Amino acid sequence: MVVQNLYWSWDKSLSRTFCDDIIKFAKSKRKDVGRVFDPTSKKTRNSNIVWFHNEKWIYRELQHYLIEANKNAEWNFDVASAGSCQFTIYENNQYYDWHVDMFSKPQKQNTNRKISLTLCLSDSDEYEGGDLQFSKDNHPEQEKQIITCKNFRNKGSVVLFPSFVWHRVTPVTKGKRCSLVIWYNGPSFK
Repeated sequence: MVVQNLYWSWDKSLSRTFCDDIIKFAKSKRKDVGRVFDPTSKKTRNSNIVWFHNEKWIYRELQHYLIEANKNAEWNFDVASAGSCQFTIYENNQYYDWHVDMFSKPQKQNTNRKISLTLCLSDSDEYEGGDLQFSKDNHPEQEKQIITCKNFRNKGSVVLFPSFVWHRVTPVTKGKRCSLVIWYNGPSFK
């Protein structure tokens, strides 16, 4: 599927207090190693995560970004619900290589991830590397087709994109990068 807008973003849109509250909440939870559904996942992903379930205060604050991006980017996807939130920590030499967020087969109740939202929780001077990048033609092997999301280096910045778009987080080379991801689900594409 081809879309005109690979992503839609807002720079420094959410308050520092809201971002700091998410980080504080994550510190109270159990941290896990980030995984993918692939036995070679260490080659694809090296990060730590914390899962949040049913945190209404987070969903309420981020809902309007989903609505605006879906409309303004002209995706117009049928979205019915939000999945769990994933707080992700990338430290020195950690990364998430090329991947898509959408599953190859529909999940429960014949739904699938349609739109991914990522919220930057770190200031740009807290880390180096850790760029969020997209593959322009959904072909990650063609390095010249890579677009770096420049509006995502600041705390409180939000970016949304179709879950089938290939993307990655380049290795963090210094410091720590924290983010929050939510996947919005809907009926499978036909």
